[in-house]
Amino acid sequence: KNGQNADAEKLARSLTERFPKHQFSWKVLSLVLKKTGSIGESLSTNQKAIQINPQDAESHYNLANTLRELGRLEEAETSYKEAISLKPDFALAHYNLGTALQAMGRFDDSEVSYKQAITWKPDYAEPYNNLGNTLQELGRLEEATTNYSQAISLKPNFFLVHYNLGNTLQLLGRVDEVEASYKKATVWEPNYALAYSNLGNTLQELGRLDESIELYNKALTIQPDDASFLLNLGTAKRKAVPNWHLPMMNENTRNVAYQNAMKSAIQRDDVVLDIGTGAGLLSMIAADCGASEIVTCEMSKTISKIAEKIITKNGYDQKIRIINKNSKDLIIGRDIDEKVDILVSEILSSEFVGEGIQKTVLDAKRRLLKRKKE
Repeated sequence: KNGQNADAEKLARSLTERFPKHQFSWKVLSLVLKKTGSIGESLSTNQKAIQINPQDAESHYNLANTLRELGRLEEAETSYKEAISLKPDFALAHYNLGTALQAMGRFDDSEVSYKQAITWKPDYAEPYNNLGNTLQELGRLEEATTNYSQAISLKPNFFLVHYNLGNTLQLLGRVDEVEASYKKATVWEPNYALAYSNLGNTLQELGRLDESIELYNKALTIQPDDASFLLNLGTAKRKAVPNWHLPMMNENTRNVAYQNAMKSAIQRDDVVLDIGTGAGLLSMIAADCGASEIVTCEMSKTISKIAEKIITKNGYDQKIRIINKNSKDLIIGRDIDEKVDILVSEILSSEFVGEGIQKTVLDAKRRLLKRKKE
């Protein structure tokens, strides 16, 4: 247990030399060898223990575990059943038999084994979790959630159960509960990349793209080479930054028209509010027109971060401040010091008013814009 494997093996071998006819010596050596990774020798020493005492259920159980790790599932099944025949209330043997049967795709049989484990050890959380997995495979989703919930009540920090419950709730379409389950999985296991990725998938479906992008990036910091995480991140980014942004930014006629209008309106030392930062183009034009300060707001966190990079790279970061908020949520005295002199925005859609430009501009004019003297 202290990780002193070499010393443990040496001591275990000395036991078999001193007590070669004692089954316990071989059983101990088998467990130590399994711990050190000498699976083949562990198997043979375990069989020696069984030869000395065929009635020891634990030796059959240990042999079954080793066979299961080696992928010899049918042999493992035989040994688990032998252990159970010698000790019918052996909950661990019932449970691990269930895992072997589940791995072989025999879900009906694994269900029986998990239920036997629960019968003999009702406070054992692991069988409830695996029974939930089996029931999910059998399409009995509501029963699966009941078993996951039972596992959680017995072991609240069992992160795998929270993750598995999230997967099942996803299949049931209970999206709000899905989010809560995945979040609990990451609370109890902060390095569980799959939970971050699956939560990202859920939030992407809900249209919460900025949050999903952060979660995929978190998953990738844990497992940098996972292709599925990269694929999901790419999908979320494409949705967060629609394809029409690029041709719009490169439309010279539009850009020159905005530049000319802003030149005629902005006076030196004016404070400008730019609603809908995008790539930061209008804010940078405002800076070139002589504005002393530009405050720009952008709802999308992803686009805000991109705009920050563009503005900094072009040397405007001392004049332009980006706020990741809807303009309707801006507060005088907190987000901006006082009302601004000039309002600029380009939040038109192909439907002209499709992005709520009327309400947005009217709100900004009423709350955030100074009244010009006649």
